[in-house]
Amino acid sequence: MKTLLVIVVIVAVVVVFLIRRRIVPTRSATVEDIPSIFAKLATLKDGSFAVFMFDSPLSHGGDAVNLLYSVEHGAVGLDWVLLGSTNIADKEKVAAFAAQLGHPLSERVMNKVHYLRAEGSGLDRLGTSITVELYGLPRNAQLGLITEGFEWPPKT
Repeated sequence: MKTLLVIVVIVAVVVVFLIRRRIVPTRSATVEDIPSIFAKLATLKDGSFAVFMFDSPLSHGGDAVNLLYSVEHGAVGLDWVLLGSTNIADKEKVAAFAAQLGHPLSERVMNKVHYLRAEGSGLDRLGTSITVELYGLPRNAQLGLITEGFEWPPKT
């Protein structure tokens, strides 16, 4: 179990590293898809994740914002990984915003990667609020998406 968690974090670090290099994700989703993707993750095993990526209308020339949902110890959580310059710069702003909405973020470190994490109910709404209210994106905005453990959109 611990080995799987280490593998998940390594994969997440690689994903974020690729994102920082501006590699275009192969999938996309809208802000409106966040609740459905969150619900899907809640049915999956440790190591599954979805990274939503978007340019912030509030920052100029920084890395894309990376909003990560991952399954860790059987629970889906919202993770704010502190690798990209925009995520690092917005750490306090996102933490205060999440706490104001009743979702305090706890700082964690795994494999020397620092990240903030919230677990519990309503995290789909928190991610939507971060994108819409905090970053000013419309609900139909296209977000880059990288997934592990499932396909999006689902195959019919």
